[in-house]
Amino acid sequence: DDSLLYRDIRTERDANMLQGDLDKLQEWEKRWQMEFHPQKCQVLRITNKRKPINTNYFIHGCKLELQEQAKYLGITLDSKLSWSTHINNSCAKARKALGFIRRHLISCPPKVKQQCYNSYVRPIIEYGGAVWDPHHVGDVRKIESIQRSAARFVTGKYDYNIRSSKILEELEWTPLEERRARSKVMLMKRAMQDMVKIPTDDLALKRNNTRGSTHSYEIPRSRTNTHLYSFFPSTVRLWNKLPSNIREIENVDTFRLKLQSVTLRSSYTDDRQT
Repeated sequence: DDSLLYRDIRTERDANMLQGDLDKLQEWEKRWQMEFHPQKCQVLRITNKRKPINTNYFIHGCKLELQEQAKYLGITLDSKLSWSTHINNSCAKARKALGFIRRHLISCPPKVKQQCYNSYVRPIIEYGGAVWDPHHVGDVRKIESIQRSAARFVTGKYDYNIRSSKILEELEWTPLEERRARSKVMLMKRAMQDMVKIPTDDLALKRNNTRGSTHSYEIPRSRTNTHLYSFFPSTVRLWNKLPSNIREIENVDTFRLKLQSVTLRSSYTDDRQT
């Protein structure tokens, strides 16, 4: 389950090597008495090229079906890495879970409602958020609307003359876009400490670090929005916003604690505007 094989395809030779990798997997399955089902395997071609190298791939002589999107480890990837499909699916699932809670916990005290939101709804719209963190304001608002609806349910304040932002302040709920920003920075910190297998070798410290800007990094150059808003370029921009005394903290737990006191994003505005 959840097996993934990928290769950067720049030439026909690269495509032949990928098919060779598939052939080796078929030798592996025979040796270990496993079996891949071609009907359950898919090809996802991620590219912005107008004329990509179109190659067919085979398992057991069966051509694998080319898809515009595919789910991997619970996250839907598409051919442009836009994340829109994943966000829409997650929001729909979260709304359904919130609706279930509303129907069955209507008479429960606010504390119980809040615990259920934190346990059954919020994880749905936060899973993998460091990867698919959206840069389109419309997607950000779509996600935040779920938490705003949950806040009204928890407090019972359905009077829309009362602003949702006031209710969130009353509950002391951090906006989800801020939680994603902290999650990305935390993941980058763990990668630097070699606690997760995310390579950081390409990150370069700024050459002319001045007082107050120590431990800040050069922002990777981007030629497309897909890369500009991907994990490392966007997270480095967030990282560089941290006060230097926090960036310099080595202990991960202490870093996490200090991170909670920092605001990395304002409402619907952040590093996407820079």
